[in-house]
Amino acid sequence: MNEVLIANIIALIGSIFMVVASYSKINKRSVIYQSIQIFAFIISNIILGGITGIIINSLSLLRNLLTSIGKLNNIFKYGILLLIVILTIIFNNLGFIGYLPLIGTVIFTIFIDSKDRFKFKMSLTFSIFMWLIYDFYIMSYTSAIFDFVSVIGGIIFVINSKVK
Repeated sequence: MNEVLIANIIALIGSIFMVVASYSKINKRSVIYQSIQIFAFIISNIILGGITGIIINSLSLLRNLLTSIGKLNNIFKYGILLLIVILTIIFNNLGFIGYLPLIGTVIFTIFIDSKDRFKFKMSLTFSIFMWLIYDFYIMSYTSAIFDFVSVIGGIIFVINSKVK
């Protein structure tokens, strides 16, 4: 079986868990589903050679584990982000494209605690858009499809927020 096909099947499984996590009403369960999603994306990125994705997703998994045990504070959050930046700069193998998830992750992390729902959604949509380009480039097409749908949903939210 082709590696790209295997990676996309694994990414599809991860994307399904991403959707399940977004609908979960229990935060701890949502973090567990998101952790499964991230683990699937790590495996998919390993198969496709997406070093930036491996780095960011691995450290995001650590962030989720700290969140699930109630140990994520600003020191850990920004320490993990700093580690993501340093490791991505050192190991990025895709030039500018390899930096897109990093840019999205940094922007999202800055606004992750924002009480302003509009800023939060804008940063999330921007981050997902960066991942969309990256996922398409590394041939993670199933992830890119879910990214695209998420970006459209974010744009609709932003438009509806501006209309009201």
